[in-house]
Amino acid sequence: MRPSSTGDSERPIGYWLKAADEAITACVDAVHRAEGITRRDWQVLNTIFEAGRLSPDRILDTLRMFLDRGGLDAVLDALRSRGWIHEEADGEVGLTETGRQAHARILARQQEVRQRLMQGISAEEYTTVLRVLKQIVANLG
Repeated sequence: MRPSSTGDSERPIGYWLKAADEAITACVDAVHRAEGITRRDWQVLNTIFEAGRLSPDRILDTLRMFLDRGGLDAVLDALRSRGWIHEEADGEVGLTETGRQAHARILARQQEVRQRLMQGISAEEYTTVLRVLKQIVANLG
């Protein structure tokens, strides 16, 4: 977002939410582009990593806010074609060794973004922001 003549303290929360989202998205997207993946690819890869292995239905349940069945199938196909995932006999999906290496590499870059994001922000301040945002969602949801 471009600065304007309006003072920072006069800008509404919606402005700062949008500005923060755009800045974070731009940095994260740059990490993903460098790896030739999309944000959805990363979300699915990371979800599988965290679970060890799980069914496509469980992945969809976890990421329903971000993708539908068609989108998930496309991401799984893309990850499979890279050799990053494999399907077990029971239909669950797990990471291959190549997938685990890719995850570690991308995660390291994601953590660099998070370190930049957190510069000048204490853990307590970050926790407060999350608590306030959750309360706003609860108030309006």
